[in-house]
Amino acid sequence: MMISHMRDIAVAANHGQAVQDWVIGVPAYYTDANKRSFQDACQIVGVDCLRLLSENTATALAYGIFKDIKNEFKADGNNYTVFCDLGETCFSVQVVSFTKGKLQVRPLLSFHLFLSPVLTINNNFH
Repeated sequence: MMISHMRDIAVAANHGQAVQDWVIGVPAYYTDANKRSFQDACQIVGVDCLRLLSENTATALAYGIFKDIKNEFKADGNNYTVFCDLGETCFSVQVVSFTKGKLQVRPLLSFHLFLSPVLTINNNFH
């Protein structure tokens, strides 16, 4: 229901024309099962979801594009940046390595405030 409503909003914002390709940001704590379910729901309502990005990865991508356009990365070697997401129920930290024209996402560390007081590492990037 939510995805079909998002589709309707996108069509209205695009002057009545359908939007073909979707890239959707999901919370960092989504498991592989959550992501598969979300992609299945997209398929059911006719939304072509090309990729699901964790919020930190989407933020890192936007940051990297901005810094790359402005030529603010060191020409030699890696530039490491930490991205923190201070969500309502989850605190996550992700380290991203930037080189000219490339970003590499390191493992995600997340702490779920209400689910468990255990620090988890999620290496599943989609």
